[in-house]
Amino acid sequence: MTQQTPSRPPIGSLIASKRRRRDDAASQTPRLRRPVPVEGLQLTIGRVGDREFAGRAFDPEAPDRRLIVELLLDGEPAGLQRAELFDAVPSGEGDGCNGFRFTVDPEVLIHIRHLGVRIANRPESPVRELELASDAPDIARQRPGCVEWQGGLRLGGWVRRDPTGRPPLVEAYLDGERIAHAKADAWRDVSEGGARSIEAAFTLTLPRFLADGAARRIEVRHGERALSGSPVAFLAFADGLEAELASRSQLRDETARGQLFDLACPDAVPFSAFETWDVRFFPAPAGPRLARPLAVAAVGPDAAGRQTLASPGLTGHVGLVLAPDGGPTRFDAGDLVRFLEGPGLSCPILVLAAAGTTFRPGAAARLAAALEADPAAEIAYGDLLLEGPDGSVSPLLLPAFDEERFREQGSAGLAFALKRGTAIKAARRGIAELFRLFLSPLESGGGLSAHLHVPGIACRLPVLDLPGLNEALAEAALAHLAARDIAADVHTRPEASLPAIRVRRKAVARPAITILLDAADGQDSDITSALETLEACRTGGRADLVVIARDPDSVLGERLKLDGIALFETESRQGWAARLTHAAARVDSELVCFLDVGLRPDGADWLDEMASRFADPRTGAVGPIIASPLGAIVEAGLVLRPAGRAVPAFRDRMTGDPGMGDALHIARQVSALGPKCLLLRRADFLGLGGFDAALFPRFGGHIDLCLKLRALGRRLILAPDAQLVLSNDDPEIESPAEIRLRERAERLLFARWPHAFADDAFYSPLLDRGPVPYSGLAWPPGLSHPRRSSLASPLYVPPGW
Repeated sequence: MTQQTPSRPPIGSLIASKRRRRDDAASQTPRLRRPVPVEGLQLTIGRVGDREFAGRAFDPEAPDRRLIVELLLDGEPAGLQRAELFDAVPSGEGDGCNGFRFTVDPEVLIHIRHLGVRIANRPESPVRELELASDAPDIARQRPGCVEWQGGLRLGGWVRRDPTGRPPLVEAYLDGERIAHAKADAWRDVSEGGARSIEAAFTLTLPRFLADGAARRIEVRHGERALSGSPVAFLAFADGLEAELASRSQLRDETARGQLFDLACPDAVPFSAFETWDVRFFPAPAGPRLARPLAVAAVGPDAAGRQTLASPGLTGHVGLVLAPDGGPTRFDAGDLVRFLEGPGLSCPILVLAAAGTTFRPGAAARLAAALEADPAAEIAYGDLLLEGPDGSVSPLLLPAFDEERFREQGSAGLAFALKRGTAIKAARRGIAELFRLFLSPLESGGGLSAHLHVPGIACRLPVLDLPGLNEALAEAALAHLAARDIAADVHTRPEASLPAIRVRRKAVARPAITILLDAADGQDSDITSALETLEACRTGGRADLVVIARDPDSVLGERLKLDGIALFETESRQGWAARLTHAAARVDSELVCFLDVGLRPDGADWLDEMASRFADPRTGAVGPIIASPLGAIVEAGLVLRPAGRAVPAFRDRMTGDPGMGDALHIARQVSALGPKCLLLRRADFLGLGGFDAALFPRFGGHIDLCLKLRALGRRLILAPDAQLVLSNDDPEIESPAEIRLRERAERLLFARWPHAFADDAFYSPLLDRGPVPYSGLAWPPGLSHPRRSSLASPLYVPPGW
């Protein structure tokens, strides 16, 4: 149902009154004269920081043309930039995007007396110079930050870091009235003038009364200065355009277009608005009517257990408190069997939870109904509320069944429902512990179909005893892996906010690995640097190394030959997908690692950590965390978005950040991995045809391959203890041709895998669908039907379509 937003709420009345006063004053104020148009080519330059220089290049005779500016250091050419940044000319002509910015290396700058600029390839261009010894930085000209519309009522961007270290404050104004503010307490990798820096990032959510379908412009400031991109235009609807059109009978035929708009411009609210969001979309339900009662068992002390049994929605069901037996999550298996064969004999579903857990009204019935409606399912779980020491709660919105995550993290295993037969079978095998019982279907041959995720908050967990739960989780993981004949070392992760462990499998014989170093777009110096950092991987026969290069230097070729490193030359016009597929076909190792020449290992055991995941035959591919030299996370798995887009997860975080729900502390499954570092079985890779060079010659081939692996039942794992760092901060600039190729790849991916992109199994449908994953709550949320992590085969797309 579409939310009815008042047309003139109290704050709206104040703003309207402010507008009338402003208009009345404007009618009595003499009009300003139109600025005199400037004549001739305009070129300026100024110093805006210790090593930053900015200016404007504008041609009044061709106001829409973007000029190329050449940097001169003591008269010698040193760089080029396109004048396309926002910097309005005094005449008001053009669109104001005529600014440019250069950043010069401080080690170079100390030896330079004059810095100048000129228009490239124009002999008649004037030269503007600065005397570096006398020109002090004009900090006022430094861009304070940038803002952009992210869809719905969400604005996002960055601001300069505060020298005091405090998060900068960003404010939004409508008609002179402040209507919203936010602290820039995240991070963003910013590229300006050919250099990169880490700046404070923010997400600002506007008031919901503005979601009335009217287009508006909002001014966004930091202090007294407006951010670049301000005023920013936006358009939002109460529950999305699709719902708005569906509520109007004369426009119902347009709902498909509304759905596309909502996918392209998704709305969201911050986590701090959880209570409002929860009441709006998840009012307390009675839950589905069940034909037979539930059996409910709480594991833990008697008083806390009775609190769980008294939860709303559990009254009228058959309950039992299972006393702890050797640990906070352990119980006597015989007690459970006697309960299910006695008082719970007529109950088809058992609900199990740690004592002190409080179920929400109707939540247990929803889990039970999902199990009863699905013959293949054995266990169902929902999302959680985590209680803090101060009584506050935080939503933990979980993915579809993620075997890797739920083995290394105690979250879903603290409260779930399972079928009576599954519980009795596991108890008679001696499984008498919550975490292991949650994973028990895997020990008896159950696959991806055994677990169902039912989106929506199911229960509230009490304050957790992390030391005790960490030990319990470690013991349960070891017993679970031993039952599957997998040897492993297990260590707890005390820094996490949820029970968490690190599992390192012991391989009987390490598989042979070949690292395919893709240097086709790199320089000889890049190859040399990469080989030095990868030498540790070659020692002791840990891995073979192959360099893929385009037109390699003969000296480099001889050096590689002497070092025993193979060199695969690639044709100048051979695309990314074709050259890597051909290279993999020429080696014979069990595992191949595609590695970009611009990456450097951060630690000696990165490859061992990734390779150990292949002790499980169902592992399809493994990727690391990739960071920038400044410490910002560049890639930690990909989140699939509608229309074929894949967004790097946690790109607004620094290394060491735990991520939402400790996602950066534990291994987890993802829907797709990035192309810069990808380890997988050569047989799987070639069996699937490698990277599809026909459909995805340059972009998207790695995503298509990852989804094909998933469709085969393979798991894609992000290994957080394997970390690599980019060798430099040079921004990646796409040419117009590359942009068109990438956009076509996105269309093809969505055509082949529409269900995978519409609902990323390893991301919650309740989370923000915008450009920054894990940054808020979707408004409205996605579908909350029970779901699995399995994936259907791709749809056929004819070549050339």
